[in-house]
Amino acid sequence: MAEVTIIVPLYNKAPHIRRCLDSLCGQTLTDIHIIVVDDGSTDDGALTVSQLASHDPRIQLIQQSNAGPAVARNTGLAAADSEFIGFVDADDWIEPRMYELLHAASRSDCISARCGYVLEREGAAAQVRRPPRSKSGLRPSNGGGSIWVLRGGELYNRLFAGPDISLMTACAAIYRRDALASHSIVFDEHLVHTEDALFNAEVYSLDLPIAVTDDILYHYRQSEESLSKRHDSDLYRSVDRLYERVIALEDSLDHIQRSTARTGHNAFARYICWYYAIAVADELTNTDSGPQGFAERAQRIWDDSRLDEVFVQAEQGGLLPLPPRSVWYLIRKGRYGQLAMLLRVFNKARTFRRLV
Repeated sequence: MAEVTIIVPLYNKAPHIRRCLDSLCGQTLTDIHIIVVDDGSTDDGALTVSQLASHDPRIQLIQQSNAGPAVARNTGLAAADSEFIGFVDADDWIEPRMYELLHAASRSDCISARCGYVLEREGAAAQVRRPPRSKSGLRPSNGGGSIWVLRGGELYNRLFAGPDISLMTACAAIYRRDALASHSIVFDEHLVHTEDALFNAEVYSLDLPIAVTDDILYHYRQSEESLSKRHDSDLYRSVDRLYERVIALEDSLDHIQRSTARTGHNAFARYICWYYAIAVADELTNTDSGPQGFAERAQRIWDDSRLDEVFVQAEQGGLLPLPPRSVWYLIRKGRYGQLAMLLRVFNKARTFRRLV
C-alpha cells in the first residue's frame, strides 16, 4: 500500500498532462500511487498517460465516459488504497518535495495537511496564495517554511470568509483516506465549480487537527479559457445545491462551538449571495432573446431558485453586500433593463479583476 495516492482527473488536457505527470513521478516521496481518470477525453491525453505508465508502474489509467471532474475524482477515490489521498488537476504541476513535506507535516492525529500555492496566469505575474497562519504552535518545516496545526472548526469558520480560496481548493493538500471513508466524504457530483468548497467544509466540520505549512508547493495554471469562464447552463442550480448541502451540514455541527458555527454561517451567507450574483450574471448576460426574454428568464431564475430566501435572509442580517443587494432589488422591482446593465458591468469587472 502506497503512502499517498494522487488522483488526476483528465479531460482534454493533452498539451499539459505530461508536465503534470513528470512533476508527480519526480516526487522525492517515491512511495506513491498515481491514478489518472480519463473522463471521456477526445484528444490524445490518455495515450500520453499510457506511454508514461509503460515506463512507471506507479501510474494507473482508468477510463470512463465523460461525467465531470467530481465523478472522476470519486472514481479515483474508490480505487485508492493508500494512507493519504492527494488531488492534482491535469494542467497543473507541483514542486518535487510537495508530498514528502505534506506527509511529514501531518501528525498521527491530523486528518489533513495543507500548503500554499502559486497562481500561474498566462501573460501576468504569478501570484502566491498562502494558507491562514496561526499565531502559536509554529515549528520549522524541512522545506524552509513553517508548520502549525489548527482545529478544523477554525478553518471551517475561515473557509467562506473573503472567501479564502487557499482553504477551498482540494489540490494543495493531502487527506487521510480512512477518515474520508468513515465519514462518507466524497465530491458532490451535482455541483459545478464549488465541489472543492463543500468537500473541504465537510472535512473541516469534523473539527479534527489539520497541519498547515506556508511552503509554496502547488502550481495552479489559469488559462485564458478558465479566465473567460465559459457559460454553464443553469449554474444557479449548483448554488442552490451548495446552499442546501452546507445548511444541512451546519445542522449537524453539534461538536463545533455555537459561536464558531454562527460566524462560519455568516461568512457562508455572504459567499452564497456573491455566488448567486455571479450565477445570475452568467445566466442573464448569455440571454439573447431581447428585453422580454431577459425579464422572463430573470423571473424564472428567481422563482426556481433559493435566491429570494437567501437574499432576504442575508439582508435582514445586515450581510448583503453590493452587487448582490442590487440584484435582489432590481429583480424584485422588475427593472430588468437596469439589471442587465448592472450584470454586464459586473461580469466585465469580475473578468478584469481575474486578469490583473
